[in-house]
Amino acid sequence: QTYGREATKAEREQASRVIEAWMRARAAKDFEKDCSYMSRAYRHNLVQEDAFHVSNGRVTNCPEALAYFGPEASGDFVNTMKEPIASLRVAEGHGFAQYHGNDGRDWVVPVDREDGRWKVATAAPIDRMK
Repeated sequence: QTYGREATKAEREQASRVIEAWMRARAAKDFEKDCSYMSRAYRHNLVQEDAFHVSNGRVTNCPEALAYFGPEASGDFVNTMKEPIASLRVAEGHGFAQYHGNDGRDWVVPVDREDGRWKVATAAPIDRMK
């Protein structure tokens, strides 16, 4: 909560729209659309640094990586958002979106700034209590 600075209202709204759409795609297990909301850096790490190696080169793109890892990467595929993000703390092109979930828990989604827009930098939201 003390990382960087609080984002502007416009930045929070843009990040919230992306995270909400990502959550819907994730819950539907629409891996291609899910990946479209992720930053290039995160997709690269997911595919090249993780999936490609553990699959012995069989996994070569983001949708394949999400399908390969399943719940180990994407969590339980549940959309926990009930309202827009409450806070977006940002610094140097990275940030942490925070929101109150529809399950009574608080969640965090790391984001990266890419081409002037916020993109998701994770395959699943992070429970703040874990």
